[in-house]
Amino acid sequence: MARVFELVELCSELRADAASERGAVLALKDQLAETRRENTALHQRAILAESQSCFLSPVPAANDAAPAAFLPAQPDRPAALLPTSGPALPGQPAPRTYAAALTSGLEPPGPSSRTLADGTSAPALPPGLHEHVAFVTPLAPSTTPARDTLRLIKANIDPVEKDIRDSCSATPGFWRQSRRSARRLVARLVERNPQLRLDPSTCKVKTVRERSGTQAMIVEVDPQAFVRILQQTQLSVGWTSIRAVEDLHVPTCKFCAQYGHGRSSCPVRHDATRAVCTRCGTEGHLGTDCAVRMGDPAVTCVECRRAGLEASGHPTGHPQCPLLVDRVSRLRARTNNGGT
Repeated sequence: MARVFELVELCSELRADAASERGAVLALKDQLAETRRENTALHQRAILAESQSCFLSPVPAANDAAPAAFLPAQPDRPAALLPTSGPALPGQPAPRTYAAALTSGLEPPGPSSRTLADGTSAPALPPGLHEHVAFVTPLAPSTTPARDTLRLIKANIDPVEKDIRDSCSATPGFWRQSRRSARRLVARLVERNPQLRLDPSTCKVKTVRERSGTQAMIVEVDPQAFVRILQQTQLSVGWTSIRAVEDLHVPTCKFCAQYGHGRSSCPVRHDATRAVCTRCGTEGHLGTDCAVRMGDPAVTCVECRRAGLEASGHPTGHPQCPLLVDRVSRLRARTNNGGT
């Protein structure tokens, strides 16, 4: 008896640890979302600052005698409108004022050739191209600066301590781990329940589902083992026990409220006007958005209404729906379950 209380206390501690870990994961998700928002705001401010730095300098006042002109760009600086005073140098084009540049809307004509940093001559760049390009990102130049910044932030977080992994790379590992745990559970069932006389070669794990820290599996066995399993109220898997039930699943579409297919394969799932509520049977909205609750007089089964049966009192997909019970019976009749 003391051992039982010790196990109960251990289970309570494990549940508390799992709850704290889930809270830590949610907190990390919030921190990552906040970091993304800050990164987006920082990126927008950088773009705004870059656009403001590209504006033309203000036009000189009327009492300023120095005209504004285009000067040749230095090797390490882009071409810009700069104020100058005095005549143009010999061999260079005459200065061009701001007014003339704004009127034409084009860059001022330059020389037919340009001199590179090493002193060699090269053809001039065509109009509209610039020798200087600024990338608004703290990383190396890239076509996706915001995404690069996010990668840098994620790389700076310790992946071992925070246990943050990319969801795309974590999903296959999760399923592999679930499959391995399911196979271990089947091996433990065979070991701990010799009265079932299970053959590991005929036990196949078909589906693994996890929700709120619990795990449910659909296992396919031979008909004789199926009969023996259903005769047991509890199955031992070590320090705990589980129950097994017959799995006869009839899919119910949550979009059009019909039996026989799911929402992902519904032929009208892309037409929002064809949506039918599984609670009140009204077209135009889904059951998740319905204000009707179980027990209300407005609860209606759409499939029973289509078949001309009594539709009030239960929603579509209820285990006691007569049409659903009939489908389950037909599915059981087609299943080789050892004659039960």
